[in-house]
Amino acid sequence: MFAFSTSRESTNALNSVSHYWQGLDKWNKKKTTSRPVKLTNSIKPAAQNDIDNLFADINRITQQSDSNEVHNLMACAVLYSDVKDYNSSLNCLNKIVKKDANNASAFFERAAVKQYIIEFQNNAEDSEKSHGANLLGLQSVLNDLEAAEKLMPSNEYIMYNRGCAYLSAKDYNNAELFFGKAISINPKFAEAYYNRALARIPLSKKTEALADLSKAGELGLYEAYSAIKQNSKQ
Repeated sequence: MFAFSTSRESTNALNSVSHYWQGLDKWNKKKTTSRPVKLTNSIKPAAQNDIDNLFADINRITQQSDSNEVHNLMACAVLYSDVKDYNSSLNCLNKIVKKDANNASAFFERAAVKQYIIEFQNNAEDSEKSHGANLLGLQSVLNDLEAAEKLMPSNEYIMYNRGCAYLSAKDYNNAELFFGKAISINPKFAEAYYNRALARIPLSKKTEALADLSKAGELGLYEAYSAIKQNSKQ
């Protein structure tokens, strides 16, 4: 799932791809955070020095007189998410949405943070209770993404994240549908092809899935070739 982050991206073949989000350049010009905010789905685990810097940013921003301004709340939401304090991140995003119901970025990021919380719950010992909570959480994630879509129509990352939410809930039909919508908007969206393949395999659409993996590989997501080999043997 794509989200905003100031952390370093993992080293992979797609690092050269720049993911565009309307307004992000303007946001970074404010230099609210020490490192620029970017849209990514590939985060490298933060080293201790990076974590210290993230908390330093949080402390600096929260001590400012205008700490409750939308741009500062958004910066803190991203920083808290980077240090995996998802509840604090969610709190900041809730404040933004309350202040500005037309902030597509806040709805988009809040959906991602909620998804991170669901994934954390998936590791809970009581899997049955966790599953029930996750179904409720899934609808909340989708509601935020739908709100973001109304404010920012035809955005491939919103469609992609909707596909990811459905995929995590094993709703493969809807996952396939929304990854397909992301591809329709951006035919060079390698991650969408890859994940649509993951949705198609359980639907017994092996031929289509292999074609998607091949396309993802052509677009630079080279791990797709390993997935082709694995699924070709089955």
